[in-house]
Amino acid sequence: MPKKSNSTPINQTQEERKEMISQVFDMFDKDGNGEIETSELKAVLTAMGRTPDPKEMDEFYTKLDADKNGTISKKEFMDVMNEMYSVSQEKVDEVVEAFQIFDKDGNGTISLDEMKNILLKYGTDFTEQDCEEIFKLLDSDGSNGISYAEFADVWKFQ
Repeated sequence: MPKKSNSTPINQTQEERKEMISQVFDMFDKDGNGEIETSELKAVLTAMGRTPDPKEMDEFYTKLDADKNGTISKKEFMDVMNEMYSVSQEKVDEVVEAFQIFDKDGNGTISLDEMKNILLKYGTDFTEQDCEEIFKLLDSDGSNGISYAEFADVWKFQ
């Protein structure tokens, strides 16, 4: 089980993120041989707070299992994850600032009411229905709250 960190996803350093990625990989590497089955990739990504869509999963499979042998080594996984989720501190700060604007109560999730409050106040062309539709799109896990990971997915760090 990954050790707990005092960091939230919002203020997590790159080193902490690498350690978390490594620990999650290790959880799924049951026999300790440094490899996981490609069939377990979605579960690994979900454990990391990602909700990959089919297109994203195809991209991961292509990058991670280039030799098509059905396994992913820890090194391959770490390299690809670090490459795909490597972002500049400036971009991280931008996303964090935007998230905090919406997350008025500071509980780490954006509620529908928080989203409506900002979008209706500052978004000149948004209706309540628009806000509800946007919220449903961003709340990919259906938890009735937008997590930092879900919010950051919109930005795609590109």
